[in-house]
This record gives sequence, C-alpha cells and structure tokens, in this order.
Amino acid sequence: MAGRPGRLKWVRRILCAAGLLILVTGVTLWLMFQHIPSWYRPPAIAPANHQRIRNDWAGSRDSLQQAMLREEPFEFAVTQDQINSWLAIREAIWQLSREWLPSALSEPFVRIEKDSLRLAATYRSGSIRTVLSARLEIALRADGIWVRLAGLDAGSLGVPDAWVRERLRLIDGRAWSPGKKSRYQLGGPPLPSLPTLPDGAVFPATWVWKESELALPFEIAGLRFEPGVLVVSLRPLPR
Repeated sequence: MAGRPGRLKWVRRILCAAGLLILVTGVTLWLMFQHIPSWYRPPAIAPANHQRIRNDWAGSRDSLQQAMLREEPFEFAVTQDQINSWLAIREAIWQLSREWLPSALSEPFVRIEKDSLRLAATYRSGSIRTVLSARLEIALRADGIWVRLAGLDAGSLGVPDAWVRERLRLIDGRAWSPGKKSRYQLGGPPLPSLPTLPDGAVFPATWVWKESELALPFEIAGLRFEPGVLVVSLRPLPR
C-alpha cells in the first residue's frame, strides 16, 4: 500500500502530459488548417481598373481567335497575373461566372509552377475559414493531356486521399459526364472519371473553339510551364 500514492502520482503526471500533448497537437493542427499560404494573394482590383482588365481579356481572346483563323501552328502565352486579374473581376466580364464556384468558395487564385498548376480558393462555412488548394501535375502525352491531382491542402494541412476521392465521386455524374465526350471535344478519349485524378487521368488534346457562328478545331500540341507563365502550343485543324 505504501507504493500506491507514488503510482497514482505517476498516473496523474502521465495523464496530464497526454492531455497537454493532445491540446498542443489540436492547436497545431488548427493553426495549420487556418494558415494562409504566402503565395495566395488574390488581387483586389479597384473599379477604376475594371475596364483595363476587361480590355486585356478581350484582347487576349481576340488574339487567340485570329491566330486560329490563320490556320498555322502558334504559341499562346498567358501569365499568372493576367489569369488572376480576370478571375478577380470575372462577374464584370461574364455575369454567369458567379455560378462557377459553390457559395462556400470565393477569391479563386491560380499559381503557375514548374510542370504544374495550383488552384486555390477561400472556403467559408460558419466560423470556419481556410484556404483550399489543389496541385495539378500536367503533361502532354501521345494519348492526350495527362493530369494528376498531386494533393489537396486545407491551409497547410494535407487532406486525406480517401476524403478527396469521395468528394470527387460525389461530383462525378452531376456537373461532370464521365465516359462521355464533351460537345467542345474533337476526337480523343471520353472524359475520365474524376475519382481517377489522384492516380492520373487522360483528357483529350483536340477541341473546338466556338465563338458565335465560328467553329475552329484545334489540337494542343505542347504545354510549357514556367514560373508565373503558361505557354500553350496550338495547331489549328482543317475545318
């Protein structure tokens, strides 16, 4: 019996240490979840600059279309800053773009990295706020454009693969038509099932640019990712 108080003392110490460890771990995970990556900086575009951004969008679209009409291979480059400026005023460019994202997501942002894209947005639900970001590895192959979801993060906390696949499975068949071909698609494989993205999925490389009465078929013949810049090699196809 003499040793019992000593044993109880050690048990209390162990329980206190375990409780402290759980608390510290919980706080650490919460801070990681709430963390805003340093690269996530959606631009705030003043209304006075909206027209300039709209002009840049329209000019880029017209340049792309005119290059396709010449029916010669060409390269089209777009910068990360351009894309994010267009996204920041997307509703001023096209009002229906407000339906692109679920109501819980806002402030979309694109980061162009070497051989990959990172797509991010702010997620809000009640008192919960974090930045969701997905990293996509992309490469052009003989059978099409290979895309792999290399990871999904909430803040700086990695989201479990099983959870990601389950959410992709819920989207599959609703806003997406796996196993079918898009009406903008020209040949190539049917659209892949979204839950295959973590393993890598192949998308078509031949599409049709549709603008008013124009229907311009083209092939994506090359992709080059540079820090902050995406360069796409395009080959117009016979109409």
